[in-house]
Amino acid sequence: MFSDGLSMLSFERPALSLIALLLDDKIISAEGLLVPSDMGILTFKSMDLIQDRGKMPVVMIEFLNEQNQSTWKFAYFGHISPLKLNSVSIANADGTVDERTFSEMNMSYGKSEAVYSKAVDIGSVDVKLLCGSLYLWRSCVGLPKACEEVFAKYFRKMKPVSRYEWELNDYSVNGEDIAEEWSCAVPSDAYGKGVVKVTVQNGIVTLIM
Repeated sequence: MFSDGLSMLSFERPALSLIALLLDDKIISAEGLLVPSDMGILTFKSMDLIQDRGKMPVVMIEFLNEQNQSTWKFAYFGHISPLKLNSVSIANADGTVDERTFSEMNMSYGKSEAVYSKAVDIGSVDVKLLCGSLYLWRSCVGLPKACEEVFAKYFRKMKPVSRYEWELNDYSVNGEDIAEEWSCAVPSDAYGKGVVKVTVQNGIVTLIM
C-alpha cells in the first residue's frame, strides 16, 4: 500500500481494463472510453509507442482524471501485461509531477498483485508463460483500436510472437464488470486435455483450467 492509499493493483488495473473494453466488437475506437479505477474515472486520451534503437519498445497509455484534472501516463515494456509495467507518471493540476517506477529491464521494484498465483493443475504447461502469452495476445487484438495505423502494424507483427494462439470464446459486460473466456491448444504430452481455458475479469486472469 502506498502513502496515498493506492495499492500496486491500483496502478496495474487501468491499462488492463482498457484492453477489456477494447475487446468489445461494438467498440471501434478508444477515443473517450471511460475506465473505472481506484484513482477515479479515467478518460482515455492517447496511446504512443516509443521505439528507440537497441531498446525494448515502450507502450505509453495516457488517461485524464477529469475530476481533479490530473493526467496519468502508464508505461509498459512491449505490451500491456502485469509483468511489463515500467512506470506511472502523474501530472497534477497544480503543475507538480509524481513519477513511480515499478520495473526496469530485468529488474522489478515491487511485486505484482495482478499476476495469477493460485495453484492449478495443467500438467507441465508453465502458468507464467501461459498468462504472458494471453496478455500479449489481448494487447495485439485490442490496442490497434487505440493507436495510429503505424503503431497498429507493430501489434500485428507481435501477435505471432505469442507462444499460444488464443480464441475468445465468450465476452460479457455486467455494469462496470467485464468477463472474458479464452482458450488455447497446448501439446497433449504437456497437458492431457490438450486445451487450456482461462477466465479474465476486468483485464486480470482469475481462473485457469
